[in-house]
Amino acid sequence: MIVYFYDIKTVLKNYNRVKRVFYYNLNKQGLSKYFWKTKSVLVVPNNLEPVVDRFFKEYSKFCIAYKIKCKQIEEVE
Repeated sequence: MIVYFYDIKTVLKNYNRVKRVFYYNLNKQGLSKYFWKTKSVLVVPNNLEPVVDRFFKEYSKFCIAYKIKCKQIEEVE
């Protein structure tokens, strides 16, 4: 599984427009079902890595994204 952390970065004037288009296209590609705990974290299966990478490359001007490859996620209590 792959964990993606991202943050939308743009000037305040364009923020709402960029955010609306970003989430519209994320939803259109079916990636919104992979949100985990918050809207700025996606947990996707390994086979979707090229799709998600391509999506974030499209928005690289407006979004900063990091990915972590892992085998499991555990909650620390």
